[in-house]
Amino acid sequence: MKLQCHNLTCGYGTRAVTHDATLEVSTGEVVCLLGPNGSGKTTLFKTLLGFLRPMSGTITIDGADITRWTRPQLAREIAYVPQMHTPSFPFRVLDVVMMGRSAHLGPFTSPTRHDEEISDAAVRDAGMAHLREKPYTEISGGERQMVLITRAMVQEARLLIMDEPTANLDYGNQMRVLSHIRQLAQRGMGVLMTTHFPNHAFMCADRCALMHQGRIEATGRPEDVITEDSLQQLYGVPTSIHHLRNDTGSEMRVCVPSMDWKITP
Repeated sequence: MKLQCHNLTCGYGTRAVTHDATLEVSTGEVVCLLGPNGSGKTTLFKTLLGFLRPMSGTITIDGADITRWTRPQLAREIAYVPQMHTPSFPFRVLDVVMMGRSAHLGPFTSPTRHDEEISDAAVRDAGMAHLREKPYTEISGGERQMVLITRAMVQEARLLIMDEPTANLDYGNQMRVLSHIRQLAQRGMGVLMTTHFPNHAFMCADRCALMHQGRIEATGRPEDVITEDSLQQLYGVPTSIHHLRNDTGSEMRVCVPSMDWKITP
């Protein structure tokens, strides 16, 4: 299964924010979208999710124009994990996860025993059985993010869009979320995510896209498109990329600010 946007221009009213964006993500892979604040990443995601109408260009899944789909039809194919979620009511964790089943329910219907069993199994698989009955308002930010990912999983969509899934998380929870994202791809789900951390893309992405001033400037393997020159262009910060090798011989790339770059008052 493949989600594709081709020459996609989108924005608000008559004001275009992204221009001629061409991007694709297939099931079984993680695609990271990098770019500075204001480059159009969230606007692009809102358009892919059907919250905004494209100004021009196409969005398809396996060749079918998804802008013609109903919201329930779209929800059965694409799940979404927002950057931040402020809980408004102390639902149980299991109840929040079960909300992902709404894509499979008709109007005025309630979740069935089958929906609860699917949600309960997903909570256990995510290692959150101990949180099942806890109020969603009383768990940590990292736990809340895992609940949102699990909610998307029970939606049983084949594609997952994630807007900065590691934002506001501590280091340990960032690593746990990235590991879980990698596992989702290994299970056959396609993941399109934004991040502000090139190292996260090196850790979990199969492909990357670089977005700057509303345009996708480059796409390809992380090691090909995330370079010292491209990061300088995107963020205006001189960066060094180092190659690390562990005891088993596996290599990893790490981005750090150049040693001669200084923060001035």
